[in-house]
Amino acid sequence: MKTEPVFKLTPKRVLLLALVVAAASCITGCAAFDVDEQWDPVPKHKPLPHTYVYYPFHELPSRCSWQPALGTYIYGCASRDYAAGVCRILTHINIAPWEREHEEKHCAGYSHPVLHATRTVRN
Repeated sequence: MKTEPVFKLTPKRVLLLALVVAAASCITGCAAFDVDEQWDPVPKHKPLPHTYVYYPFHELPSRCSWQPALGTYIYGCASRDYAAGVCRILTHINIAPWEREHEEKHCAGYSHPVLHATRTVRN
């Protein structure tokens, strides 16, 4: 007995999938943002002193709970811990100056207006 597949990949569905992937690539983690662009005009959070926690580059997507869109990378993330009074920057050991500036700006209270996603950072 021949069974039909539950989900058929029609041309219309392929196009829809391509559009979803393209849209997802526009809403990635901090890796895709320019340091000087796409920030809220004023801090939205209380600033906290920061500390660095280093991980191998390949662990950052899981540590930051953020899967990058195809062709993009996660270079790090900032986790504000108001109970402990510290902002932890999770990144790799060879952090570039622009990456450092970007994550420290998060610790200073700034956010991205187009990216207010809730994530659980595992440090």
